[in-house]
Amino acid sequence: MSELFHAGNLPHRSVDFTGKIFRGESVMRSLIVAAAGPRLDTDTRETWLRRAADLVGVSFRQARAVYYGEISGPNCEAVRKFEEAAERRAREGAADLADKFESLLGQLVQGAAFLDRSEMDALHRVADKLRSAYGPRQD
Repeated sequence: MSELFHAGNLPHRSVDFTGKIFRGESVMRSLIVAAAGPRLDTDTRETWLRRAADLVGVSFRQARAVYYGEISGPNCEAVRKFEEAAERRAREGAADLADKFESLLGQLVQGAAFLDRSEMDALHRVADKLRSAYGPRQD
């Protein structure tokens, strides 16, 4: 797993732009958003956390504790599950973006006689880099 969302690399205390210190709970909140997606307009915090808990396979209480920064250590199973879900979503997002890019590239190549072979190869390399950004998709 990449180190992108590893809780052991996240600070337990952070400084915001005004210089005030706050607990690492906002980092854990970001982890939940990365794993389960943002709250919908129809969600309450509780329904969103319940959906996030169900998605990653932890209890509502554990999801709530992660959200409020009560548990944030790298050895916590709930945090690890949220990290894995965040990585999975990032990998899927990168793969989907690469697929869309290649589809648009195919349409462009068909209608664009002005592109030479080196330009097309460069665009295909961009799609490959997108696809490999988080490793292969794990469907």
